[in-house]
Amino acid sequence: MSLNNAPILVLCDDPATAHALVISITQSNGDVVYASNWAEAHRQLKRFRFDAAVLDWQAGSDAAAGTLCAFTASRSAGSASMAPPWLGRTP
Repeated sequence: MSLNNAPILVLCDDPATAHALVISITQSNGDVVYASNWAEAHRQLKRFRFDAAVLDWQAGSDAAAGTLCAFTASRSAGSASMAPPWLGRTP
């Protein structure tokens, strides 16, 4: 399945799991922005527009989900797309 370069946020504090997620998503042609904690994810959510997110259950994941929904709703009202850069980094 191809993700057609969809920008995807991965929030995960476990390096092995995060690495597996990043590899799997990139092999499916997704553009990944990785965050290891809520503060980093929040900064990325303010900077870029995402088509999806994979959230590890951790402190802040509920806030990340709520923020992602809020940003998605506000940006879908017509603002320009800001595709995240390919960071190419894996934990």
